[in-house]
Order: sequence, then structure tokens, then C-alpha cells
Amino acid sequence: MKKKYSLPRILLGYFLRGVLIVAPIAVTIYAVYAVINGLNNILPTRIPGLGLIIILSAVTIIGYLSSNFIFKQIEDIIESAITKTPLTKLIYTSIKDLVATFVDKKKAFSHPVLVTMDKVNGIRKIGFVTKQDLSIIGIEESVSVYFPFSFALTGELCIVPAGSISKIDHWHSADAMKFIISGGVTELKEEPTKHSPHN
Repeated sequence: MKKKYSLPRILLGYFLRGVLIVAPIAVTIYAVYAVINGLNNILPTRIPGLGLIIILSAVTIIGYLSSNFIFKQIEDIIESAITKTPLTKLIYTSIKDLVATFVDKKKAFSHPVLVTMDKVNGIRKIGFVTKQDLSIIGIEESVSVYFPFSFALTGELCIVPAGSISKIDHWHSADAMKFIISGGVTELKEEPTKHSPHN
């Protein structure tokens, strides 16, 4: 016997389906707009978008000049002046390290791993190795692993025995991050089927 649905339930189904389509698009567009608008308002001009173009061009030129020896010396002088004050040093170095995590050649979140939290029950967590050598702070045979929180862009850093982690092969770090942040509900393009001890 074919199950009958009431009109309100049918409309609710269509509404929820529409939310699934519209919400991600709307949030993405709003986020991009907020970033662009915020950058553009740093240098308000009469011509819409000109401020953003000036900022992007200036940042690109600075990036180009950073390879110059003289410019590098100027950068070192400015950095030295900033880091002499404890408060500004904390803010500057924290932001610099965070930005370098995403744009530098040695990206921190590029090594997704499985960490065994409970060997008896086989409970494991997905994280990212951020430091493989902690001997400088007196910790041997351990690594630092960052665990992003689901449905958030924050996370926690844990120090775990090196033998408790295994590298996730054939899984891009961006897909691993998306999987964790989404709470595991995002569609897997390629499952982490092969594991090997992380060295």
C-alpha cells in the first residue's frame, strides 16, 4: 500500500531540500562578500573595488620585493622592533605562525593522521601532525597533533606517543579537515584505506 503524505509534510520536504541547496551557497557568498567588503573599506575610495585592488596589488608587490636583500633587511628591522615588546611580540608571532600555516611552503595541516586514543576499544581520532620533534622542550618519542573541533574552526593541541599515530595515505589534507569540521557527515571522495606507521 502506497504511503500518503499530507500537504504540509510535502511542503516541508521541499523547503528542507531548498535549504540544503540555498544555505551553503548563501553562506559562501556572504563570507566572500564580507571579506572583500572589509578589505575594500580599509582604503575607502569613490570608485567601488578600487581600495581592494590597491591592497591586493600592494601585498603582491611586497611579496615580490621580499626576495630582495635590502627589503629583507628592512623587514628584519621592523620585526625586531615589534618583537622587543612582550605584548606586540605575542600578537605578531602568533599571527605570523598562523598565517604561515596556510600559505607557507611547509604547511602545518598537511599531514592527516589517525591517533589511537583507546587501544582496548579501538577508539581513534583524526588529527594533523604539527611538530614531529619535541626534544627541544624535553619530550622524546612524541609528536604534537592538532585536533580540529567539529562544526567549528577551533581545535585542541595534544602531545601523543609517536607510536600511537598512523599516517593516512591517499587522503588529501583538505578533505580530512573538511571531514572533521563537518562532524563526519561530509561525503567522502576517497576513503583512507591504507595506513602505515608515521615516521
